[in-house]
Amino acid sequence: MATRFEILLYGEDEVRLRAAGEEALDEVERLEAHLSLYRPASEISRINTLAFREPVRVEPSLFRLLQRAQRLHGETGGTFDITIAPLVRCWGFMGGTGKMPDAEQVAAARARVGMEWVELRVEGFTVRFLKEGMMIDLGAIGKGYAVEQAAEILREAGVASALIHGGTSTVHAIGAPPDAQVWKVAVQSPDAVSMSLQSPSASDTLARSQELGPQRESQSVPPHPGPLSQGEGVSSCAVRRTELVGMVDVRAALPTLPAGEGRGEGEQPLEPPSGKGLPSHRPPSGSILAVVDLKDEAMSVSALHGRSFSAGGKTYGHVIDPKSGYPVQHAQLAAVVLPSATETDALSTALLTVGPVGHKQILNLRPRMRTLLACRVEATDELSIEVNGISPRSQFSP
Repeated sequence: MATRFEILLYGEDEVRLRAAGEEALDEVERLEAHLSLYRPASEISRINTLAFREPVRVEPSLFRLLQRAQRLHGETGGTFDITIAPLVRCWGFMGGTGKMPDAEQVAAARARVGMEWVELRVEGFTVRFLKEGMMIDLGAIGKGYAVEQAAEILREAGVASALIHGGTSTVHAIGAPPDAQVWKVAVQSPDAVSMSLQSPSASDTLARSQELGPQRESQSVPPHPGPLSQGEGVSSCAVRRTELVGMVDVRAALPTLPAGEGRGEGEQPLEPPSGKGLPSHRPPSGSILAVVDLKDEAMSVSALHGRSFSAGGKTYGHVIDPKSGYPVQHAQLAAVVLPSATETDALSTALLTVGPVGHKQILNLRPRMRTLLACRVEATDELSIEVNGISPRSQFSP
């Protein structure tokens, strides 16, 4: 399945905006060529092929990303692990829809998972596996990293207002749209049937956009009928590409709601985690769980929907706990907000994996992190959500 990257930019010079957007997406394409597990010529494929036999030299930027993944592995107690690939293959999710392995196969795959068996040497920027059969898969961090690097290119080009998303599961907000103080992004329920992304002042254009083939599309956005059309010298530009395959897992959609909606009366300011546990809510019956304000921040959503199969009366999804070797069962969706898209991508996966038991542990990793965790209540099969710094949709006016 192709991953669509879209950028919405605002500024005074449409030509400059389009050029900045194209440069940012060129970088996304370059990164995909290096980071994809599914491209035989990628650096990740080269590491997976050679790293047990000999140290593999990689470019410094990839080495730093691997170091970052190693630190996140340690901080999460091993919950986030880019060596998960043997388990992904064991469960049939590497290019497939899943299959039920036996216990011996799971144990054998799990024995080949663990960042503690990856040796990173700064001298020479080399990577080496200490166990045979290990594989690296950047699916839980690669898209966030690509979005973050694209956002940095936009900033360097002087763009002060933009929204970029990859696959509608990681979104990075630069500044705010001209007619609002923040970007507003909605997190959809894992029970929602359809997923979409709509950007402020371009909702018609992006809502009508279809899945593109392996080419790029640049499109000017029609003027917004509201406050944006009253300003002079404000241009907007949307740039899309969809030729990137295999970099990341399929996650929950993040549809951006129209700008101008005020903060809900029930939305509370950030509070640090307390010893009394996190607030829990029963979400409404609609498809939106929460609306999140973003300004110079990123948000990632990890969810179980998408690739899954059923066996023995249970549904098994593609997100696998590296500690147990089995797919995550109770948590259905996790959202994380932080300044870094790389970290939101990784930590949303970690939060989904640990579930309610480890929610506060993940929160304590970064100051002022905002989170949402949706879990399935086993007795009733209903969703229950825990939040920190994010108000559930039920607290907003319809």
